[in-house]
Amino acid sequence: MNLLRFIFSKWFLINMGLAILVIIISFYIINYRLAGYTHHGESIEVPDFRGYSSDSIADLLTQKKFRMVIIDSLYDKELAAGAIILQNPAPGSMVKENRTIYFTINAHNAPNVLLPSMVNQSGRQVIATLKVLGLQVKEKKYKTSPFDNLVLDVLYQGNSVADGAELPVNSQLTLIIGTSNNLPLVSLPELTNLRPGQADTLLKNIGLNLGLMIDCNECFTAEDSASALIYRTSPQYKPEKRVRIGSTIDYWVSPLPADSLLFN
Repeated sequence: MNLLRFIFSKWFLINMGLAILVIIISFYIINYRLAGYTHHGESIEVPDFRGYSSDSIADLLTQKKFRMVIIDSLYDKELAAGAIILQNPAPGSMVKENRTIYFTINAHNAPNVLLPSMVNQSGRQVIATLKVLGLQVKEKKYKTSPFDNLVLDVLYQGNSVADGAELPVNSQLTLIIGTSNNLPLVSLPELTNLRPGQADTLLKNIGLNLGLMIDCNECFTAEDSASALIYRTSPQYKPEKRVRIGSTIDYWVSPLPADSLLFN
């Protein structure tokens, strides 16, 4: 009975009410201060930094209360060195203060690429390969040779360069290409229904070269490719067709009989 009388006494109820009031006030004070510290409900739009130099945006980053981290570099010859290419978060994103913005910038120097094997390769094939690697053919010079349209030498800044040399992206090269314009003519043999190995032997015996396989029509498996036969060539075979010694003959192959294809 004494406990119940104490719980319902005026003194206890007053103290209990004060304690609850203190708890409520403390909760709101803590919540208010925490919201102010974390900027609850406040956000900042991320500007578009792309194209600007990473050095030139330092003041803007400080003003916006952002932090910058450069995580990678790429190379684009159209952009200035150090220009921002990518950013994360993306432009227009809403973030809080002190958010770190991650940047990918344009490299200050062009990366190097390894020069592939080009001598004694088809000029057309070499030009296509160089384009994929980011190298440029500044000039093509021709030199009399029994090996028509084959690359005889590669020059960089006037000097021959060997296979495997490291050159900067966008380097300009000069190709020395063989031409058989002053060489005698030979009849182009019929290569239809021959395997590429057989055609290569036949061509070499008369001073010609087997060039690029343009396409393997209907080749879906390794077995198809292994059994494929030539059904078309460039230059195309004609009984009276003559080409210069050293010429390169490109070809198409298929595992299907030549007479079943559109081109023969």
